[in-house]
Amino acid sequence: MRAVDDTLLTVIVVLGLTSAASWAMAGAGWRLAPQASYRFAVANVCIALGVALVVQRTDAPNFWYFQFSDWLVLGGLVVFRGGIQRMLRVGHAPWYWQAIPLVVAVLATAWVEPSLSSSFVLGLAFSAVAAWVALDATRWCFAGLSAAGFSRRIAALISAPFIFVGVTMVLRLVQIGLDYQVPQMPATNAAGEASFATFLWVMLFLMLVINLTLGALLVIRLLLRIRKLAERDHLTGCWNRGSLEARLQVEYDRNRRSGEHLSCVFLDVDHFKKVNDGRGHQAGDAALLHTAKLLVEQLREMDTVGRYGGEEFVVLLPGTHLTGAREVAEKLRKALEANPVRFKDDTFSITASFGVASLTGNESQEGFLQRADAAMYQAKQSGRNRVETAP
Repeated sequence: MRAVDDTLLTVIVVLGLTSAASWAMAGAGWRLAPQASYRFAVANVCIALGVALVVQRTDAPNFWYFQFSDWLVLGGLVVFRGGIQRMLRVGHAPWYWQAIPLVVAVLATAWVEPSLSSSFVLGLAFSAVAAWVALDATRWCFAGLSAAGFSRRIAALISAPFIFVGVTMVLRLVQIGLDYQVPQMPATNAAGEASFATFLWVMLFLMLVINLTLGALLVIRLLLRIRKLAERDHLTGCWNRGSLEARLQVEYDRNRRSGEHLSCVFLDVDHFKKVNDGRGHQAGDAALLHTAKLLVEQLREMDTVGRYGGEEFVVLLPGTHLTGAREVAEKLRKALEANPVRFKDDTFSITASFGVASLTGNESQEGFLQRADAAMYQAKQSGRNRVETAP
């Protein structure tokens, strides 16, 4: 190889190993998405080592420089994709399902002679599988970012490097098909040296862009975690009071614009102090977690469940009139009554009192919640474990 190729190869190997060390530190030392970070570390090592072997190809047959080097690079791409799925928490699948593209590449190329005469088969297999993995990574990256609430434009922008890799591999696949009689990357002539240089520049660019993109995904993961901590109740995982009031403002404004129904269910766990005093605060926490989980399971995705304070919860029901809201509250009451709390070796039943109100006229948000709260206290005074409707 020429001196410039040696330099490029050195930069790629150093970049791969440095990136691998950084990701390993992020996972082990800082505990930042460790399962994803470890995968990114392994992927960088695989690709760097694979590139180092690819550029050693000559006319002499050598399994390590031909098939094995391709398998290493493809394995790195597969592991990158798995890390993206872990990072964004989408598309989880057993490792053997995720490894299917690599298995296909191995089965397609293991039988051919490891030399330049097999470049057609090796090139087709490598390009097809690399395109498959890169475009699949694009799909999961886009899906994960969209599910996290990012706009389609932002999701597409962050997914762009994987789209570029996929499209590049598709174009290479077409080129190999059109010019299959020319050996790929012949290292013994000027054309081969130019091909190696192009290959190294492309791999350097891809490793840089992919690692930068993955770094951006890690920052996004941290921002989502911070947002969750700010918006969610630390114990139950449902919306906290501040977020609940912000959501109420959104639904209140929609009601004022469109006249769409908006109802509210206010509930309070009955005799919660007895649970804390008799079984301990950990049992009380288990009861609150149990209540929050049941509420979420019984409601629609568009409904909002928030912990208002202590053992009190609020449910916002957009597009629901008063009669429908009472039916929902009754369903929640029965679900809570029928499903006991299981804490360690103990099982105990809890109930709740429910108050229901529907937004009317020019009522303020505060008045709306106060009426539901008053109805809940009426349910308490009337014997608990019941539903009362605000006048």
